[in-house]
Amino acid sequence: MDNTLENNTPLDLARRVDFSKDQINSLQVVNSANGSITVLALDKEVVIAEHKAHADVLVQVLEGAVVFKVEGTDHRLEAGQFIRMAPDTVHAVYAPECTKLLLTKINA
Repeated sequence: MDNTLENNTPLDLARRVDFSKDQINSLQVVNSANGSITVLALDKEVVIAEHKAHADVLVQVLEGAVVFKVEGTDHRLEAGQFIRMAPDTVHAVYAPECTKLLLTKINA
């Protein structure tokens, strides 16, 4: 798949990342000292273990559904929904189905 991202051109980022069995695939859209934007494709039943980011984090579900465990509380998010987390918030992710996410990190 061609993952070249053209400037000044409308793009469907979700179509730029495919699912792979038992994997997480990603496409880095922006990466700078100020933060990053990444599209993630999580296969069904993929788990991302508890971790934290030293940045403000916004995760939007592009397709599918995901369960975010944030500071011990589960939140189910579906396509079109998002969650915002402050820096150093402990969280984990479970994808009960194939899911694509838009992950934005802003360094404070």
